[in-house]
Amino acid sequence: YVADSSRVKCNYCKCTYSACKGKGSTSNMSAHLQKNHSGKFNSEKDPSGSLISYLQTKNEIFDNKKFRKLLLKWIVTSNQPFLEVENSDFRDLIFYLNKNAETIGADTIRRDLLVTYNDMKFIKKKQFESLP
Repeated sequence: YVADSSRVKCNYCKCTYSACKGKGSTSNMSAHLQKNHSGKFNSEKDPSGSLISYLQTKNEIFDNKKFRKLLLKWIVTSNQPFLEVENSDFRDLIFYLNKNAETIGADTIRRDLLVTYNDMKFIKKKQFESLP
């Protein structure tokens, strides 16, 4: 989880570390996981102790609904074009990470965004109506 452009935050204990943008280094994060969360991150499964191996060995069931929400969040917060989800290299990456990921297109992303917008609009409207 990136707290801002120069910091990253541990998902387990919320400890923050500096991140060197563009260098791709995960050494500090990997060392933190091994030292403080060894039960959740076991470098013995992979001698390199890489984060990719950790992510690949997690025993979570893939949830396409959650994936779509996270994908929409990424597209909106990073200002990606809706068509990015139709890029063959992007799809190859997603399928490499999880073979069960559903393929969605730009129109689906647009519909998901409109549904999310209308849901949030309804919630905010109710919150404002309840104000004195």
